[in-house]
Amino acid sequence: MQLILPYFILFIVVLQILLKKNSKKNDEKINQFWERERKANEVRKKDISNLNYIVIPNDLLPDRNLSDNTLENSSDSFTTAIFTIPEIKEAYYLFASFYDKKMFNLNNCSNTDIKMEYGAANLTIMSEYDDNFIAMCKAAVKLANAFDKNGMIEKAVPYLEFIVKSGTDISSAYLMLANYYIKINDTKGIDNLKLYASSLNSLTKDIILKKLEQTVST
Repeated sequence: MQLILPYFILFIVVLQILLKKNSKKNDEKINQFWERERKANEVRKKDISNLNYIVIPNDLLPDRNLSDNTLENSSDSFTTAIFTIPEIKEAYYLFASFYDKKMFNLNNCSNTDIKMEYGAANLTIMSEYDDNFIAMCKAAVKLANAFDKNGMIEKAVPYLEFIVKSGTDISSAYLMLANYYIKINDTKGIDNLKLYASSLNSLTKDIILKKLEQTVST
């Protein structure tokens, strides 16, 4: 017992030292956060009119301005699908609704990051543009799933490629494309997917890369 006691006391002393060091580090991190937040709130409003906003290409919306009557009389398989298959029609027009909305991918930036980069007064509008981008990507995936469900996965590819190139972190978009590229033996497409995933600034980056590797290796 006498031999154990000194070691126990030493353990308690070391533990207290470590706890104090961790507490000091946490205090420093908290102070750094609030100092950065203070500076961010002082950043003046910046001009955001000329940012590289994300715009849906016209070739992804060939029937945006067509009426149902025009669609009904179309012989094209794409327009026919939009008119005759309700879930495709609904998803397509949801996706098309973002054509006139401003979209910007903020890559999971915090509010502090946004204020530092674009000015505190632009926080609300820039967050709205980021929300538009996220919603548009979800609509594209919904459209892709509708095409896939109806045996038309090839029609979904341009929409999935567009959001992947735009920096979406929705893993299903990468996996759907990966499965399609594997099906048509497109190794370049697979390599590009990995490059896009590797460039993500997202918490899901590693998960997407892991899933891609698993999909390709099976």
